[in-house]
Order: sequence, then C-alpha cells, then structure tokens
Amino acid sequence: MRKRLLAALRGGSATILPLLAIIGLWQAYVVITDVNAIVLPHPAAVLQEVVDHPAFYWKRSVETLWLAGGGLAIGAACGTGAAVAGWYSGLLGAMLTPFGLIFNSVPIVALIPVAVRLFGYGTGASLSIVALGSFFPIYVFTSAGFMAVPPGSNDLMQVLGAGRLRRLRELAIPSALADWAAGLRVAAATALMTALVSEYLTNTGGLGYAFAAARNDLAMARAIAASFLATGFSVTVYQALGYLEECFRARQST
Repeated sequence: MRKRLLAALRGGSATILPLLAIIGLWQAYVVITDVNAIVLPHPAAVLQEVVDHPAFYWKRSVETLWLAGGGLAIGAACGTGAAVAGWYSGLLGAMLTPFGLIFNSVPIVALIPVAVRLFGYGTGASLSIVALGSFFPIYVFTSAGFMAVPPGSNDLMQVLGAGRLRRLRELAIPSALADWAAGLRVAAATALMTALVSEYLTNTGGLGYAFAAARNDLAMARAIAASFLATGFSVTVYQALGYLEECFRARQST
C-alpha cells in the first residue's frame, strides 16, 4: 500500500509541475508584454480574487461538484448495468455498443439544446448531459474487463456447473474491477468539464455560470479563477481514482 501511495504522489507531482511551469510562463508573459488586465490578469490577481470572495467560489464549486457527482453516479450505474446486461446477452451487447458510439461521437454542446427541450432550463438538463457523457467510458471499460477473464476459466466454471450469476459474481466482476475503476477515472474528469460547459451554456449556476457572468462583465480574473478551480477539481479526482485503480490491479495480481 505504501508503494502504491508513493506512486500516486509521484503521479500528482508529474501533474503539478507542468501546471507550475505554465503559471510561471503566464507571469513572465504578462510582465514582459504589459498586457491589459482585461485581456489577461496576473496570476496573483486571480489568486487574490479567490481569497477575497471565498463564499462565492465555495457556493459555485459545491453546485458544480454536486452536478458532476450526481451525473457521474447516474452514468456509472447505467454504464455498469449495461455492461452486465451485455455480458449476459451477446446480442444485447452488440446492440448497446453502436448506440453508445453514436451518442459519444456527438459533441456535448450539440446535445445541450435537446436536453433543455426535454427537461427545461434547470438542473435536470445539465444532470442528464453529465450522465450521458459518463455512461460510455464506464460501459466500454467494464465490458472490456468482463472479456478479460483468465483463458478457459469461464468454460471450467461452466463445466463444474456454475450458473451465469455465480460466474458473474466470482469471475467476471473481480476481473473487471480495475477496468471499471479506469472507466470511472476517465468519466469523472469528463463529468466535471461537462458540468462546467453545461452550466456555462444554460446559466443555471455553478462555476460555469460564474465564468459566463464574468465574461459578460469583462472580469477576466474571475473567469480564470472559475476555470482554474474546475480544472483543479478534475485533476484531483482523476489522480484519486487512479490510486483506486492501482489498488484493484494490485489485488488482481495477487
């Protein structure tokens, strides 16, 4: 466990160091070019914006995280259920994959007007978009995990009289846990960005709404602060779920 934790910390460092380099280049560019703060403020001004309005960013962050988490939970449940259904029935699995591919290939911004028509302006539309964006990664990764059982093990359990439910519980699910965690990792990062875009286009709250309002007011420091917070949450969740994935893979190898 200690080795996995150290590996996760090294992965976090590999993410933070490039971010620090970008901030350094940003600061250098602003100082050298003396660009107007309305176009690009100093990094310190963005940090000061967050420090001066903690309640505002706390409220908006909670709204975005709730939306992303709720949509991710719905998408994960549907994606996992669809993968299990596809494992039980090859015909159903063959039907679900093209369906998922079609929706995954459509840009999120093109689906938002449809969701608004169906659910109206509000949380329902944004929640459905986030759930839809989370569904496909989890379905694909989980289905791949079900197919990655040790060669011959499924036939052996079938010969020994194990039913499909028992084979699912004792063979397919343990084999798919690491892949399911990998799908959840990808979907979680996508869910936060999808929630931000949905809030931005529908003006329903959260960091996306804060970004849209700041753009209209030419408050670039606030717009960048909102986007940086959303990116920070996305990276943090991605790294945390990477540790969960490593734990499952280590359990599989033992």
